[in-house]
Parts: sequence; C-alpha cells; structure tokens
Amino acid sequence: MRYDTIIIGGGLSGLTAGITLASAGKRVCIVSAGQSSLHFNSGSFDLLGYDNNGKMVERPLEAIATLNDQHPYKKIGTEKIALLANKAKALLNEAGVKTIGDSAQNHYRFTPLGTTKPAWLTTEDYAVSQHKDTLPWKSVELLNIQGFLDLPTAFIAANLKKSGVACQVKSFTTEELSHVRKSPTEMRATNIAKVLSDKVALCKVADCINAISGDAEVLLLPAVLGFSDNESFNELKAMVKKPIKYLATLPPSVSGVRTTHLLKQHFTRMGGTILVGDTANNGVFEGN
Repeated sequence: MRYDTIIIGGGLSGLTAGITLASAGKRVCIVSAGQSSLHFNSGSFDLLGYDNNGKMVERPLEAIATLNDQHPYKKIGTEKIALLANKAKALLNEAGVKTIGDSAQNHYRFTPLGTTKPAWLTTEDYAVSQHKDTLPWKSVELLNIQGFLDLPTAFIAANLKKSGVACQVKSFTTEELSHVRKSPTEMRATNIAKVLSDKVALCKVADCINAISGDAEVLLLPAVLGFSDNESFNELKAMVKKPIKYLATLPPSVSGVRTTHLLKQHFTRMGGTILVGDTANNGVFEGN
C-alpha cells in the first residue's frame, strides 16, 4: 500500500500524530516494534511541571514564556502552546481518554509512594489535589488487595499523614483475587484488571469494600480496574456506598494500557494502519 505518512514508533507521540494526520484525510501507517512507555504511565500527562532550575511550576503557560530560546516550546511559539494543549486534550477525550486539568494551572497528582507532583491532565477518577500544600480530604481509607505489592501502602499512609490527613489502611480479597495471588508474577495491576472485568468478580469486590469501609470521606483504591474502558470502575462506583478515587500503582499501568488501547482503536477507526512487531531498518527518500 501507499501512504502519505509513515510514523516510526507507536507511543503517545506517534499515536497522537497519526490521529491528527488521519483526521485531516491523510493515509497514515504507524510502524511499532513493541510496547511503548505508555505502559508505565501514571494516569497523568505533563505540560511543564518544573522550570529550568528544578522549581515546581504552578502556571505552565506563564512559565513557558520564561524558558530559553532553545526550548522546544519556545521554538513552537509560546502563543501557540495554549491552543495546541487544548487540541491535545480534545484529541484524548475524543479517543475515550477522559481527563481533568487545564494548561493555565497545574494540579497535583499522586505518585505510587503517596507524594504529589504537578500535572497538566489526569485521568478522570484518579485522586488529585488542586493545591500543592493541602489535600482535599481530612480522612481517608486506603484499601488494598491482599498480596498486591505494587501499592506500597505504608509509604502512602505516611505521606498522607504528613499532609494532615487521617489515614486507615485496610485490605480485602475475594476467591478470584486469591487465585491470582498463587503466582506472584500474576499479581500485577493489569492482570487483576482482567479478572475484575467479570461482573460477578466485581460485585464480590464491591461487597468486600462495603463491609470494611468506615466513616472516612473517601476510599483510595489501587488503579486496577478498566483494562480497555471505564465501565468496570463506573460499575464499582455505583455499587460502593462511599466515594472512590484511584491511586496510581507501580508499573505495569492499567491507565497506560487503556490509553494505548483507546488511542490505537481511535486511529484505526479513522482509517490508519498499525504494523505491530515490525521494525523500520532504513528508508529511501526520492525527490526529497
């Protein structure tokens, strides 16, 4: 086949570039040798979190104006960044990656250790704070699956308490989750997400959570739901009596896998072609 554009690399940049070109009516092929770094994604996207001196940035658009002339943002043009940032958020939303956030003001997302970092966009239903030094709750319950080691609850609880939030750590399991636990290599967020895509298994999790939850303002859970869409998490929210928020886990990331899946799906819907497992070794450019 003949293409207008061939993109080497199927990560976030490659997929968003491919979608943009395909939406303009171009014939596009993405060549991807393997999985991208999206599989390590925290559930958030950065625009500018730190300046040249390593200082935390609160207002990205204002900070971009102060960058040196060699910075890529300056080469694009400071005045264009806000428009392009809005287009990027709209592209993600159109693909099914629902996010919160704005390019004018960073919010603060949680790392897997319970610290906060500035972020531009964060996947809906993930725990965030609008302020650097304060959190939006006075009390939380941190609920983890028994045997799931990719959510270090001791570190998270300690950091929450440092921020003035009362935190209780609780754990639960079900027959299906206990079965996954028999193999340590299977007790990963992405594998758990596959197990909990079954509605019966998800109902059991909701029952466990309702049985152990107390008077906290919000329940914080590891991000182990929604392998290909948000349906499982929406169903869990409907069944659980208390508000729920996600916390990012150590990789592999359910949010990253879901984002990859949704962007690929959107790209192919628009007529794009993805060659997975192929490598671009060289190119011949005629009349260039």
